[in-house]
Amino acid sequence: MTTVTAEADSDSISITTMALGAEQEANVVTFTPGEETEVTNPLNGEAMKFLGTVVGPSILQTKSKSTSSNTTEIKTWQFNPFGAAVTTQLIKKDQFLIVMSHQNMVRVKE
Repeated sequence: MTTVTAEADSDSISITTMALGAEQEANVVTFTPGEETEVTNPLNGEAMKFLGTVVGPSILQTKSKSTSSNTTEIKTWQFNPFGAAVTTQLIKKDQFLIVMSHQNMVRVKE
C-alpha cells in the first residue's frame, strides 16, 4: 500500500510516498512546476531528471527520465474529493510498446 500526500506551498509542490508499515523513511520529491530538477530513484538509487507540470486545477503530471537506462516514467495524477487516480506509463527506449498501470488511491483522515 502507498500513502501519497501532495501539498502546495507557495510555488513548490511536495509529493510524499511510503509503504504503509515500512520501517524505511518516506520518499519526498519537492519541485516547482515547469522546472526540471535532479532526483534519485528510491528503488534503485539511479539519478533521474524530474519534471512536474500542473495540467489543470486538479490534475498534475510528473515525468521522470533515467539518465543511464533511457527509461521514462510519466504519471498523471487526477485528484478528487475521495483521493486520487494515477495513471503510469513506463516508456523504454527502442521498445514499441509501453507498460501502463492505473491506481486508485483513497483519501484517509489521520
